[in-house]
Amino acid sequence: MAALLAGDEAAWERLRRALGPLCAQVGRRFELTPDEVEELRADVVHKFLEKDAAKLRTYAFRCRLEQWLGIVVLNRARDLYRAQARAVRRQRQEQALAAAPIEVPGHEQILERLAAEADAQHALAALDPENRRLVELRFRHGFTHEALAALTGLTESAINSRMQRALAAMGRALAAREEGAVRERHGT
Repeated sequence: MAALLAGDEAAWERLRRALGPLCAQVGRRFELTPDEVEELRADVVHKFLEKDAAKLRTYAFRCRLEQWLGIVVLNRARDLYRAQARAVRRQRQEQALAAAPIEVPGHEQILERLAAEADAQHALAALDPENRRLVELRFRHGFTHEALAALTGLTESAINSRMQRALAAMGRALAAREEGAVRERHGT
């Protein structure tokens, strides 16, 4: 190890030779081509040389050098494998997005959505503040009746009753609005 850290070229050559079988074994495990195995070996050596051999300095002599090198090679192969898998997933997602048609709403759909939102606002305005808050929490924020009961201190059956009454009041408000719009169109 001291010879490696001192930069002894013969020691580095022995390390490169020792990495060959380890990389080949890991390559079989990850189904790498011979070129990819050689690339893995070169990558591990490059990692050892980075930052004044900082990776080599982490070796603590708790196990044989070959075992430690095997772990280093396996971890590096796993990192490369995961990076390749991420790149493949990203490429598939990009292809799927490129193939998927983007549906742009037309003027009619936009107007319908705006009208629906205006109707919802009108219907909510017909409610008292407490019931308006319950309806908004339930339908805009996705709270369950159980969560609303816990939040308000009411029972679930009370929440259910208030929700039924609030929805009925909203329906009446929307019907009255629609009736007013029909009368306005017909001039009555």
